[in-house]
Amino acid sequence: MNIPPIAVILLAAALGCSGGSARADLPSHEPLLKILSPTSLVREGGMSLNPQTLASKKYLFLYFSGEACPPCKVFTPRLIEFYNKYARGGDFEILFISEDPSSEVMERYMKSAKMPWGAIKYGDPAIAIIKERLQQMGYPQLYLLDEKDQVIAKPELDGTDHVSWHAVNVWLKEHGKAPMHLSLEEVLRGAAALKH
Repeated sequence: MNIPPIAVILLAAALGCSGGSARADLPSHEPLLKILSPTSLVREGGMSLNPQTLASKKYLFLYFSGEACPPCKVFTPRLIEFYNKYARGGDFEILFISEDPSSEVMERYMKSAKMPWGAIKYGDPAIAIIKERLQQMGYPQLYLLDEKDQVIAKPELDGTDHVSWHAVNVWLKEHGKAPMHLSLEEVLRGAAALKH
């Protein structure tokens, strides 16, 4: 999908890429909400999810994953475990951004993995803008954004944990919780077992 360069610049500015600081009086995730249409978010089963539900959350995890990715099939259940333990009544939400080849594969993956969070609809123009802003490549990758949609945790080395698990531990530390671990070795072993 080709997005005119001026649109990318305008929307990148809306996401806070202009170098300026976000206004304190904006609702949470206002930059992201500006690029999402009312039909941009879906739940497993294709049901619509109102993007305004994000406005009440202080933190937002963006999860890039795909069905054909063996490491994702190890990472996703652990992320679901974290979500189920801390999301209810919590201050965060997770949005899945599919790396799948079609909306049908994306839907199948969400259903088979039993993802309890919403997703940005397959092919939505907001995905290209988000990927450009994050300079996202590869998966599984997990980013943690604050209420102004500034990146506060991105994939990076965090001891022996998988690089994308870093965002989970940043949130846990912020909330005085013990870290959860998901080692790179565990992900690779699990992915290798799935290939056989």
